[in-house]
Amino acid sequence: MTGSGGLQAIDSGAELLWTYSNDRLVTGIASTEKTVYAIESNAQGGQLIGLDAETGDVRWQTDRIGETYADPVVGRHVYVTSARGDIFAIDRNDGDVLWTHQTGTRDSRFTVPAVGDGELFISDEGSGSVRAVRELNGETLWETTIYRDSSRQKPTGTLFAPTLTEENVFVSAGPAGLVALGRDNGQRRYQNAEKTVVSPLAMSQETIYAATPSGLMLFESSD
Repeated sequence: MTGSGGLQAIDSGAELLWTYSNDRLVTGIASTEKTVYAIESNAQGGQLIGLDAETGDVRWQTDRIGETYADPVVGRHVYVTSARGDIFAIDRNDGDVLWTHQTGTRDSRFTVPAVGDGELFISDEGSGSVRAVRELNGETLWETTIYRDSSRQKPTGTLFAPTLTEENVFVSAGPAGLVALGRDNGQRRYQNAEKTVVSPLAMSQETIYAATPSGLMLFESSD
């Protein structure tokens, strides 16, 4: 857990296991069984650190990511999105930056990528598009523009983090509503634009929940 001046690890019996102290704000955290990945950031810049999950010892750190306030995402690599819209793929073992991907999204705390089956799925508010990127090298596999309405004249300026099912990539897209894209090729499966969607999505089994200006909306997944 994050706290004032660093991180604390607490076991299921509420016993304090270790503390990591720093002079920056911890703005994002993710973990595996062996490693805790934490972002330390302020207006002057940011870094990702890898800590031993059992002891809290720092294994490595990288200071190339710049200012960021989004949680890291763990897949084949660790992915960090900076406030400038750069996505960094960072080696889980030593903190080396392996590749970067530029988006047009600024202050991207609500558009963290989703990862699955060797691919990274990215919502880019700058271009109004969703794209799939290969985890191995950052190669773009497909990109689909999400339009505000059926006239397909203007891309949406609001996109939240993608949510994955076995076959689809779901994205809440502001006035464009809820959009489902095929995971394999990005083709539009369906779009429900009856209401403006103003939150990331939550999923439980085959049900998708989204917030609208008038309340909570429920969708049934078509997988």
